[in-house]
Amino acid sequence: MKNWKLLIGLWTLLFVFASCTDSLDFDQADGAEFLTQNKLSIVHFKLDGIDFVDHQDLNLVTAKDSTRFDVFQEEFIQNHLVKLDLQFTINNKFNYNTLVNLYFKNQQGVREYQVGPLLAPAGQEEMFIHEIDDAGLEALKRSNEIVIELTSQKDSDAFNEEMFLDFQSSGIFYLNIH
Repeated sequence: MKNWKLLIGLWTLLFVFASCTDSLDFDQADGAEFLTQNKLSIVHFKLDGIDFVDHQDLNLVTAKDSTRFDVFQEEFIQNHLVKLDLQFTINNKFNYNTLVNLYFKNQQGVREYQVGPLLAPAGQEEMFIHEIDDAGLEALKRSNEIVIELTSQKDSDAFNEEMFLDFQSSGIFYLNIH
């Protein structure tokens, strides 16, 4: 009696599995594509007004820095990146409007792509989104360095220790994986 119950149970189980997979086409998985979004922090820095006290006599103050950024050189990124949204948050507590430019350069130092100028109004925090696709992505894929340039037109007030500019950037990488 026990053997009959086991045999009936096995046949039922076999029937259920056979009926569930009967209409599945496993060859469809070959053409599957997945669009993923991955957020990556890019550059973050803070400039303090006290760092510029030696430049009190200048009306135009510029700060510039560069960093190596090899993400676009990776084969996976080269093959699967379809869109990029750059996000910038600039908290400008200087008493002066500040212009921000980002340059993406290749190994020879040639500018491949530019974002900006972005206007960071005095005393305010601003968020910017810059969308890049198609030709812009191809230019970025040739770059391996980011240069950030900040320019403030000083009106009257001197720089002091309460002033600062906080810059944060990140990218949302849209990858089509197939």
